[in-house]
Amino acid sequence: MSSNADFREGMEVYGADNQTLGKIDRVQADGLLVGGQFIPRTAIGRVERDGVFLIDSAVWFRSSSSEQGDSANQDPGYAASVTESDSGGADVKLTTTPK
Repeated sequence: MSSNADFREGMEVYGADNQTLGKIDRVQADGLLVGGQFIPRTAIGRVERDGVFLIDSAVWFRSSSSEQGDSANQDPGYAASVTESDSGGADVKLTTTPK
């Protein structure tokens, strides 16, 4: 996946639906703070010059945040693992966990 060097405060964060979630307030080892909401690193789909794109819609993160309250480190219900291939590509495996 991406290292912390790929992210910087002030970058725009988008859901998979290309809707803006907000700007990065702070970069942490295990994720990002966006508008006071924790976004786990496993929720990041890709990082481009113009922003960070998540694997779920911005609406999902907004509704998930309101349901969770301030419990920033709750299990988001999914996990992703990324392995790099010899050709420079990446394989992403996404698994969901029952709630």
